[in-house]
This record gives sequence, C-alpha cells and structure tokens, in this order.
Amino acid sequence: MSAETLASVTDGRLVLPESVHPMPNLLQLDAVGVLDAMRQSQQTDFSAMVAEARALVWEKWPFLLLTVLACIPTELAERQVPLKLYTLDLRLENA
Repeated sequence: MSAETLASVTDGRLVLPESVHPMPNLLQLDAVGVLDAMRQSQQTDFSAMVAEARALVWEKWPFLLLTVLACIPTELAERQVPLKLYTLDLRLENA
C-alpha cells in the first residue's frame, strides 16, 4: 500500500480520508497537537457514552421500580413462614 492511496493532496497539504483516520489533518500536527486532538476526541466520546447511559437509566427506571415493588409481597410472605419447616430437598422437589 503506497502513501498515495492513504492520503491525498488538498491545498498543497496531505489529507487523510475518513476511511483511513477520523482526523484528516493528522499529518500536519506535531506530537502535542496529536495528543490534544486525541484527548478532545476521547472526552467527546466519553460524554456521548455518559449521555447514552443516562438515557438508558431514564428509560429503564420504571422496570426497576416494578421489580422492587414485586419484591415487597414476596419478602412479607417469607417472613410469615419460617423456611426451617421446608428442607432444601423438599423445596427442590417442589420446584
């Protein structure tokens, strides 16, 4: 693979196509510039992931509430009957 297939010349500068790298001006940046661009890209990506996670939590909280509400009668019923009366063998047999 040659350099010509990886980069094209635009306005006298080598520019990388999006299929090669998301930063088209990568070849014009020095090491500090590359690190700054990568840091900014990672911050943007992380912010997008946090936003997606918040949206998922907001979408799923009613199901969490229903789960907690379903546990209440189960817990109350288990407090009424001591499990010592029912051995593990009996419970597995009944399952």
